[in-house]
Amino acid sequence: MKPTMFRKKVEDIISGKDDCSGLAKVVWGVSKIYALTMNCRAGLYKHEIFRKKRLPCKVIAFGNLTMGGTGKTPMAIYTAKILHEKGLKVAVISRGYMGKFESSGRVGIVSDGTQLLMGPDEAGDEPFLMATKLEKIPVLVGKNRYAAGMLAWKTFSPEVIILDDAFQHLGLHRDLNILLLDAAKPFGNYSVFPRGNLREPVRHAKRADAIILTRYFRQNDTGFIFSQKTNIIFQKKPVFKTFHQSIGFTTLNKSRQWCKYPLGAVISKRCVAFCGIAQHQDFQNLIREIGCQVTHFLTFPDHHQYSQPDIKQILETAAISEADILLTTEKDLVKLSETSFIPYKLFATCIDIFFWNNRKAYENLILSV
Repeated sequence: MKPTMFRKKVEDIISGKDDCSGLAKVVWGVSKIYALTMNCRAGLYKHEIFRKKRLPCKVIAFGNLTMGGTGKTPMAIYTAKILHEKGLKVAVISRGYMGKFESSGRVGIVSDGTQLLMGPDEAGDEPFLMATKLEKIPVLVGKNRYAAGMLAWKTFSPEVIILDDAFQHLGLHRDLNILLLDAAKPFGNYSVFPRGNLREPVRHAKRADAIILTRYFRQNDTGFIFSQKTNIIFQKKPVFKTFHQSIGFTTLNKSRQWCKYPLGAVISKRCVAFCGIAQHQDFQNLIREIGCQVTHFLTFPDHHQYSQPDIKQILETAAISEADILLTTEKDLVKLSETSFIPYKLFATCIDIFFWNNRKAYENLILSV
């Protein structure tokens, strides 16, 4: 069976389209074993049979319960900026998924806060994106968060370290554990991988000190209802409601500095949009809501490394549709060279985080650490 065909069959099982096939039954069994493994692992840390390591500074961790994007990286950037503005020395650590440092097991410095020391291929797209966004805040990368944290401590003496995508990294103590959930589908289909898209069973959400609901819109007030079981999990925990909104468009110059443009500079032009992120539909909805004239929308897998055939496909699509510009996400843009897309200008949507409620309460929470 071809990989693409197998992937499609697994996606059908996760979405509930296939519950009866032989593969669905096998996947269900594997899912049960995986859930049991995660329960045992969590129990070993809870009862201190596996010991957690501690860094010599405060640690705030962000993560999610499901696979795919919930907005962890933008929230880590947002929080790092708040702490820095309050006069605290901050460093950010990411695993560096799909980067060379992750696969090698090494730890390294993506940015020292003043200059970039790695490219996206080495660091991974998300750490590199953070490094371009955070001035005077070092960004480090490494699968071993403790080793990366000690490198940060010895090199930059931070008062606070922010861990991006670390809810399942139980081996490192954190002073504040923040769980992000997509308000529209917080627990997917409530099944763990590979039967569903949960990284671990729902009850493990009890480890969180606070919950952030991302992509939360007013209609969720009636649609977002926790079951009795999950109400118990979130009892007495602070819950913050946020949404992402485009505030303009941006490009990257040769020095890897962001050049911003207002909404009006792009939305009047015909564009071919493309992305390699987990939530394709969310990006598509966003650019249509702000009025972009999208002629075609191309999708690639999350963390996709664009090849010459991919670029050729994008350019040919733009030519056929008589597009004026190309449009993508910031996460994709950091991996791409504008010169590869001549004669088209390549823009990315510039996204910011907004709170529906209790923004000040959130700032007080992270400063209380």
